[in-house]
Amino acid sequence: MVGTLFRLFEGAGPWVVLVGVALDNAGVVPVAGELYLLLAAPFARGLDGMLALFVAGALGAFLGDQGAYLMGRLGGRRIIDFYCRVTLCSALRHRSADPGLSAGGERRHPLRAVRPL
Repeated sequence: MVGTLFRLFEGAGPWVVLVGVALDNAGVVPVAGELYLLLAAPFARGLDGMLALFVAGALGAFLGDQGAYLMGRLGGRRIIDFYCRVTLCSALRHRSADPGLSAGGERRHPLRAVRPL
């Protein structure tokens, strides 16, 4: 198992980081995105490899955040209800999602996480 994980990071490190960080920022996986960067860093070859990991992490964070925004924008309450049902989130967490939807979710800018409005 560990050997397979090491081979994955060695062969496709930046892609694993990009997908892992994107899924983390979208709220799909309960693993911190920084962990992917830490696991992939020893397999980076030189400065170019580290730069590729940095770009993959930044791009993954951006894509994951925008993906989560679009899921909320297009699906809204249905997506939150489904997510809370699947992940067994608490009632308190479920209620804490309401203000974000009722506070003008339609008027929010898609790049808000990158550039605060």
